[in-house]
Parts: sequence; structure tokens; C-alpha cells
Amino acid sequence: MKLYLPPILWMIFIFILSSIPNLELQGEFSVYDFFLRKLAHIAEYAILFLLWERALGNWKKAFIISFAYAIADEMHQYFVPTRDGKAMDVLVDGTGIVLGWFLLKLKTIDLQN
Repeated sequence: MKLYLPPILWMIFIFILSSIPNLELQGEFSVYDFFLRKLAHIAEYAILFLLWERALGNWKKAFIISFAYAIADEMHQYFVPTRDGKAMDVLVDGTGIVLGWFLLKLKTIDLQN
């Protein structure tokens, strides 16, 4: 049961970040804002996938939960002032999930054979 706590806490963390209006870099860093946001999405969901896979021991279920949460998160952002839910961000989140799966597979490859 305690293996479920990390992914649930990570989902809460994502929810909190998604609840912040005007979460943008200002000044000289604003040029990088778009790319940093997308990288953050990828990292968030790679981590979420890996946490769920660890808790469940089943990558397919971890994938489904993570992807469903990506959809729910974008729907949530639709209701946050100055934020909007974007289908493209679900695809970026999905990229993070696939990256997490790839990292999981790299870990399980037997490099000696």
C-alpha cells in the first residue's frame, strides 16, 4: 500500500502546479518559457509513469493511469484563470510517459548478453 503514496503525491504536485495562474517565466527567460514548459511536462509524466509502474508492477496499467491523468490535468487547466487545456499538451505528456517506458525498458535490458 505504501508504494501507492509516491505516485499519488506526485499527482497532487502536478495538480497544484496546474492550479497556478500565470505560471510563466518573465524577463530574459521568457524566450525559453515554451521549451521549458514542454520539458517540464515530459519530465512530470515520465516520473508519474515510473512511480505508477513501481507501485503496480504493470507498465500497461501505469501507462493507462498516467495518460488518463494527463487528460484530466488538461481538463482541470481549462478551469484555471489564464490557463487553458490543450490537446497538444496531452501529446507532450504522452511523450513523457513513453520516455518513462523507454527508461524502464533500458533498466531491464540485460547488457551482458
